[in-house]
Amino acid sequence: MNLECPQDSASRIALMEFSKIQIAKLDESMASVDPVVRWIITQWPEESAEEVRQMLLDDSDCPATLVAMAGEEPIGVLAFKSHPPAQSDIDELWINVLFVKSIWRHRGISRQLVRESITGARDHGRKHLFVFTDIPQFYENLGWQRYSFNEAKKMHVLRMAVPQKVTS
Repeated sequence: MNLECPQDSASRIALMEFSKIQIAKLDESMASVDPVVRWIITQWPEESAEEVRQMLLDDSDCPATLVAMAGEEPIGVLAFKSHPPAQSDIDELWINVLFVKSIWRHRGISRQLVRESITGARDHGRKHLFVFTDIPQFYENLGWQRYSFNEAKKMHVLRMAVPQKVTS
């Protein structure tokens, strides 16, 4: 359990107001883009800041990137990536990034982001959502199913059937 105390006053105030966490579209919170880009390139330095920015904001094949906000402070992000079909006729939609600032972890924010991603996938006309992860239990606890395993990388692929809107 991370008992780390937030360093800045905005984070301390935000922790006290946990019930006010909002999930927004990153492109509607442009002030959050630079901090989110820094998080991603710190965790996954394989891509440049410009490539990450483009992935977060410019992929019309995907639902909007989601950002968890505590007041005006971004505290987490979930981004998508569309891949050409591997074994079907439909493009596959993947969770490409799921990140929550360390002081906010173990508070349900990742769960909120993943649940909202399913809505985004449905609204974008997708029937399935995939993730490549080393923590399959997290997703299984949210109803995801194991799909495959990459032995070389020791990573799991999980899939969620996206519930479709009922039309009357």
